[in-house]
Amino acid sequence: MVETHIAKPKRKRRSDRTHLVYQLTNLFTAEVYIGITVVTGRGYQRSLNERWKRHVSRATHQSHTWNLCESIRQHGEKAFSKEILHLIRGKAPAHSVETALIHSLQPALNSTIKR
Repeated sequence: MVETHIAKPKRKRRSDRTHLVYQLTNLFTAEVYIGITVVTGRGYQRSLNERWKRHVSRATHQSHTWNLCESIRQHGEKAFSKEILHLIRGKAPAHSVETALIHSLQPALNSTIKR
């Protein structure tokens, strides 16, 4: 008997996944960072915590001179509060909200701001 393996077709990547727009605040300087991440499963706070861990890892293990990384290195990871601002269905609408917030708030820790 010969076994045949049929490859499953690749699943189309969903474009309507829930994303969250979040704010990180340095409690010593009151400087703010606005970001976005995809929600994994049903845990909004868990998704934010996982994204925060990636920020901290990048700041501690890489030598980026981005404002957020420098602030984490200078003040430590416990110097920040994390807050979910919006839950949005779909990547494009989420990026639009994030961009609008960045332009209106001009957060000091977002390195992409042109001042």
